[in-house]
Amino acid sequence: MVLIVNRGFLTPALLSRQLGCPVTGFMTAIAARPLGVAAVTGTVLWVCRATWLPGNSLRQIIEAGAVSAVVSFALAGRYCVLEDHRRRILELLQRKAPLLVAPAGRWLGETAPSEI
Repeated sequence: MVLIVNRGFLTPALLSRQLGCPVTGFMTAIAARPLGVAAVTGTVLWVCRATWLPGNSLRQIIEAGAVSAVVSFALAGRYCVLEDHRRRILELLQRKAPLLVAPAGRWLGETAPSEI
């Protein structure tokens, strides 16, 4: 609990005060997209549990974990990875695995991955 208060609220408040920006704007800029991805993933898992994946066996729990990983990974790649990092990922793929540049560009939301 102390860690959550310290790292989640106190540190951003001190940093935003030093930067001269409002705490709410600072926290929104940092946490809005990851929290949105978490909310969508949680909703998908809740729907899965309510409909076809109740978690009564180890197999169902593993399947729920796989669903969670796929949804989180797909959304986080598009909405949480910074633009500069997207470019770096695509540049690395261009050098190491050129065949993966087009699918990765679509996943990351880049409109023209061939320009790299």
